[in-house]
Amino acid sequence: MAKLCLKKIREFGREVKQKVEEEWFVCRLTCFSLFYNSLTSWSTIADTLVEPLFWCVDHFIGYLGPIFVALVVLLTTSVVVIFYICLLPHKAAEGHLWTVYHLIVGHWLLANIVFHYFKAAFTDPGHPPQVIPEVVSVCKRCISNKPPRCHHCSICNKCVLKMDHHCPWLNNCVGHYNHRYFFLFCAYMWVGCVYVCISAYPLFRIHFYGSQDPGWSGIFYPIYLIKDAIGNSFNDVKYSPVCILLDL
Repeated sequence: MAKLCLKKIREFGREVKQKVEEEWFVCRLTCFSLFYNSLTSWSTIADTLVEPLFWCVDHFIGYLGPIFVALVVLLTTSVVVIFYICLLPHKAAEGHLWTVYHLIVGHWLLANIVFHYFKAAFTDPGHPPQVIPEVVSVCKRCISNKPPRCHHCSICNKCVLKMDHHCPWLNNCVGHYNHRYFFLFCAYMWVGCVYVCISAYPLFRIHFYGSQDPGWSGIFYPIYLIKDAIGNSFNDVKYSPVCILLDL
């Protein structure tokens, strides 16, 4: 009797397993019949999975562009204000020649930064003409011919000649006609940052170290500040009432 029951249980298990396999086969066949084609691959599946991320970038970067432009103007203005309020009076005390030098160099850098930034932000990067002598491919978004090195910007919703990238800090694409202005803006901004750091270092040293010579330790002063802040936060947590009660 026990052997007969065991045999029926095994047969029932096989039937259930066979039924599940058949249903799974039908589900897979249905899925492949609906979505599969000769172009399907893992790269296509990956592109489909990240499509929501591309949708967020396409729809929100366009709105964040004006905010980033305002931030660039605000940060650059703050540096100029600090230069006039803090750095220039300190340099004026060193002598008139240093004052004239910093006025000329500082304003030359500022004029180049402002000029190239606004030219890069407001110059049209360039779009494909109607008649193209050499056609490499067809844009799937615009349904139009694309010359070499031309790419479609999903944020501007246009094809851009020699597109480098869409810069949110410019709220514009970097392409054929404004790439030079973008590169020079980055170069002059870097030179301006180095100039301000070198010019303001004596003021920084006097403010934090007085008449002492900090040597190389002055360069790593921000790292020391971060280390002290982390150490103080750990000490605050260690001597908090909760930790004291737990120790008790």
